[in-house]
Amino acid sequence: MVQIPRRLYPRLLPAVPAVCFAASLLHAGKIVPFTPPIGGSSPAAVKLREAFTALVQNKLAEAETGFRAAMRLDPERVESLIGLAEVSRERNQAAQEETWLKRALAVNGGTGLAYRAWAHYMAANNRIGDAESAFRKSAAIDPVSPDALVELGDMDLAFGKTENAVQAYREAVARRPDAYAAHFGLGSALAGTNHLDAAIAEFRETARLNPSAPAPLLSLGLAYGAAGQRDKAIEALSEALKIDAKFTQAWVSRGDAYEAKGDGSHAISDYSQALSLDPKAGVVHFKIGLVHLAANRTADAERSFHAAVETDPNIAAAWNDLAWLAADRKSNLEMALVWAKKAISLDSQDAGFTDTLAWVYRARGDLDQAAQTIEKFPKRDHSPVLLYHLGVIDSERGRKTEAVAALRQSLAAGTFAEADQARKLLASLKP
Repeated sequence: MVQIPRRLYPRLLPAVPAVCFAASLLHAGKIVPFTPPIGGSSPAAVKLREAFTALVQNKLAEAETGFRAAMRLDPERVESLIGLAEVSRERNQAAQEETWLKRALAVNGGTGLAYRAWAHYMAANNRIGDAESAFRKSAAIDPVSPDALVELGDMDLAFGKTENAVQAYREAVARRPDAYAAHFGLGSALAGTNHLDAAIAEFRETARLNPSAPAPLLSLGLAYGAAGQRDKAIEALSEALKIDAKFTQAWVSRGDAYEAKGDGSHAISDYSQALSLDPKAGVVHFKIGLVHLAANRTADAERSFHAAVETDPNIAAAWNDLAWLAADRKSNLEMALVWAKKAISLDSQDAGFTDTLAWVYRARGDLDQAAQTIEKFPKRDHSPVLLYHLGVIDSERGRKTEAVAALRQSLAAGTFAEADQARKLLASLKP
């Protein structure tokens, strides 16, 4: 029987985090109020600050009373109308929300702040073109402030328009070279377009502008890691942790950097620290499992994978790796089948998960079902590993012609780790 090397599931390294529209529009999937800063000490300004505080605390009746009082004190301040629109949105009164915002746009022929609020409303309703136009209108009305351009960049970045985001952030930086959010957004957009050296420079500038904030150092560390500069990544992430020792993501990301260096001991130490701060972080258990697996500590790896799915049942890769390990040693195969199917139920498009299910069937002695599992996968012809394993299975069930065809196709489909084994098996099957 052909021996297949144990497969290590690819590392889960996080992407460089984007300063996306979620920063100003969403939190945990929920639209958050647009709360512009309120300056001044006038009675209307005081009322507005109190009303926006109540809005954020979801004290809607109190917020509405405050906004109406501020509007009576100073009818020309659009913040009152914006606040009333936000109250209406929280109450799911969409028509009333739009009415208040249109009234805000009518004040003084339309202010930059009113158009920013309108842009948020458009974006929240997926009218991205209208939102973009409103942000541009706001930026034109107030040619000094970078705020509308930063938010435009945030929105473009959130919707995958990274080149547009780069342009918007650059315009914001040109207006205000010391604008922290503009540099942070620009770094994120540049990282998203794989301009890592430029992104690193922006994150360094962001960290310089706000030396007490750990977030820019996290992004800097991730950018260094993406560029393969792991020692610098560890250095930046260590600086972030000096600022905030409870910054869970920094512990996880530094663990990732150590893991990428092959320093499993330090990686597990950092991951464990992250778990002490967030015991329900299933993905961190999974990462620890990968480190154990790389060191051939399979029992420890399994324990970590079990902990991962117990804390977060949606980690498909952990279910998959539990199934693979069981199939690899041909034990607990009933549960291996359950685990493999669970992984596929979470992500049916992953070729690796289909590969594992086929390998579980093979371990159970059901070669026909193993072959059918691979043959039915829509993207089979683009996966040299799947084709190779199909060749293995066909050879084991005595279908030499089909095995030779699958093995030849696997070697033609691209490079893969088991190519040498595929060539050896192919040579052994040739007459």
